[in-house]
Amino acid sequence: MKKLHYILWMLLIISSNLFAQDFQYYIYERYYNHHDTIRPSVYGDLHVYLQGPMIEKAMNKNLKLNAIKCEVNVTSSYIFSIEPQVFYNPHQETLHGEFKVKIFTSQNILQDTQLIRAQHQGRINQKANFYINKIYNELIIKLSDKILNKLPKKNRNINGDFCFGASSAVNSTAGNSLNSGAGLMGGTGTAVGNTIPNVGTNSNMIEINKSKDNNKKKDYKRPIQA
Repeated sequence: MKKLHYILWMLLIISSNLFAQDFQYYIYERYYNHHDTIRPSVYGDLHVYLQGPMIEKAMNKNLKLNAIKCEVNVTSSYIFSIEPQVFYNPHQETLHGEFKVKIFTSQNILQDTQLIRAQHQGRINQKANFYINKIYNELIIKLSDKILNKLPKKNRNINGDFCFGASSAVNSTAGNSLNSGAGLMGGTGTAVGNTIPNVGTNSNMIEINKSKDNNKKKDYKRPIQA
């Protein structure tokens, strides 16, 4: 009987850990569905790569935290989204990488926005993916050490549904308002009474917020330089 109680107790602990995390992360769908390009040399052909899977692989390798990719019905202390940019200057032989990171906490409030930067000096030629992955690794280590690790661990009260909740929070007609707890509206607090256009039922809240952010200028924290 004691052994049975022990097994049940361990299963309870495991199940609670599966559905509660310190962090969930979200990578914009655009980076899984659309390829990006860089030119490794002045007269070379374009190098085509897909950022989403590469960043996710780097996250799994380097993010040494209690963190998972955003999932429905999983609660966490924070959700953070990543918007990457990679650029190679073949004349200066410099590969630049940047993450724009938004951190959300309880009641779906945008708590902070950070820019993290890294760079590699040298030719990349036929090893473009290798050096892009190296940039991603460095950016994620910086994200973990200099930002996420410094956040206080709060009650796990932001749900992964937040990343995918557009269909339930937004009506299909233009001009409907989004309430304060429904989604990400690109400010430094909750969105109250803001209106959004018709986005359809397959969009998610972070993607909606990203499109609105493109129309606004924000004062970010000082970038973390390489």
